[in-house]
Amino acid sequence: MHRSGFTDSRQSDCGLGVEDAFHFLFKCPAHFANRSHLFSEIPEILSDGVKPYAVPMSVMFVLSPGRYDNFMHEQCEAIFNATFKYIQPSERSL
Repeated sequence: MHRSGFTDSRQSDCGLGVEDAFHFLFKCPAHFANRSHLFSEIPEILSDGVKPYAVPMSVMFVLSPGRYDNFMHEQCEAIFNATFKYIQPSERSL
């Protein structure tokens, strides 16, 4: 029911939390494999090739990386694309 945007309950399909952006992006065990890929891809996008970049993971960062001034447009676009690649298999929409 969450996928359509209409629900009688805010309980996640996994039964372990409230279905919100934070739970979906960071906690829901149903999306662990995709999340692991996303969160390994983002540091690669931000890395300068010499040292790893400490990523400020938050809902705002993952959904709107362009709000951070210290990233290039190409990096923001790549993060946004990686995030949508994470969302797509869940059949959810923003």
